[in-house]
Formats: sequence, C-alpha cells, structure tokens
Amino acid sequence: MANPADMPAPERIAETPQELLKRYRLDRFVTTLPKLPPAHGDVDFDPARDDLKGFYIQVPVKALDDLKLWIGTPNEEHAGHAAVAKGRATQQAGPAPELMDEAVISAAEHHVLFGRVDDALLSDSFWSGIVSGLLDRISQISILIGQDLVVPDKTMVRIANTPTAYFHRVTVYGSGTIRFLSNCKLICETFEMLPAPSTPGGPGTTTVGQIR
Repeated sequence: MANPADMPAPERIAETPQELLKRYRLDRFVTTLPKLPPAHGDVDFDPARDDLKGFYIQVPVKALDDLKLWIGTPNEEHAGHAAVAKGRATQQAGPAPELMDEAVISAAEHHVLFGRVDDALLSDSFWSGIVSGLLDRISQISILIGQDLVVPDKTMVRIANTPTAYFHRVTVYGSGTIRFLSNCKLICETFEMLPAPSTPGGPGTTTVGQIR
C-alpha cells in the first residue's frame, strides 16, 4: 500500500473571478472586475486620483471578520482555529485607548488582525476594547480592484494609501516590480513572475495605454 506522504498532492482547482469574489465577500459590492488598460511606463495607484475612481470600491466594515478577511489573516488560515466572534465584541470595560501606550495598542491591533482570535480572547475586556477601537476607527476601506494586473518588463507599479488590492491574476514580467507605499494586502487567484519576452511587442513590453 502506498504511503500517503509519497503520494502527489491533489491538483488545485482554480477559482473563477466570481467564486473568488464570493469567498472574500466582495460579490455584494462588485459583480464584474474592471479591465485595466495596458500600462505606459510606471503606474501609480492611489484612491485620491480622480482618474482611477473606477478601479476602487469603498467597502463598509461591519465586523472584525471583515477586517481580518480584507486586511489581515482570517481565523481559518490558522491551525487549530476557533470561530471568530461575529460583529462587535460585547464587553466594553477595557482600558480606554487614550490611557494605553501607543506601542501596546499597535501590537494588540496587529495581533487581532493577523493572529488567531477566539471567543476566549474577546471575553477579556482589554481585547474587546482593542476590537471596538479598531471598528470605530476603520468604518470603511478602499479596495483597488481589477481583472488582471500585468506588470511589463522594466516597469514599476506603485500602490499607495490602499489597504487592499484585489485582482484575479497578477503577472510580473522580467524586471517589472510592484512597490507598496503603505500597508496593503494583495489578494489574487494566481501570481506569476515570468521572464521578459524576447518578441518585440510581447506582453512584457511597455505599450501605450491610459494609466500612468
């Protein structure tokens, strides 16, 4: 009998754009991802740019689950996870944020967003206060959306003031790079880094487009 450890892992089934949107609970806000035009030189994404409003959605935050899913790490990605409490924490008796050291608050918020959070943790007044403070401060987030992001060879895509960037596919050619100018979670079905094509005019070359 074959050793299960020696057997190849089952082939991963790719998700459609609609399935990925549903998994990240974004299908309530967008049904079709906009197509990004070809880049002409370096590209700068920022929600403050009026010409890029069509590539951003403003998503309301209703629960800690939303924040962990969109900008942090969901509980189900942690081994031995427990279900995260839905909605706002009920206890509000923790120390007032203005009475806490900023470094303590920052470290606690990082743990809530990226660590495992369960009912036992949220029953503590300190942690319930941290969660309530987060939900009060972050009532909505800007999400950059697009069907496919293609970064040509010798091109840089800069993403600023964007908590979440969501694409179905991301392809980076040659020496192309993506630079995040602020904390940003990149969500995509596939991420590929490919050599620059040798054919002139290929997908890795810079072509004239509408985004700069």
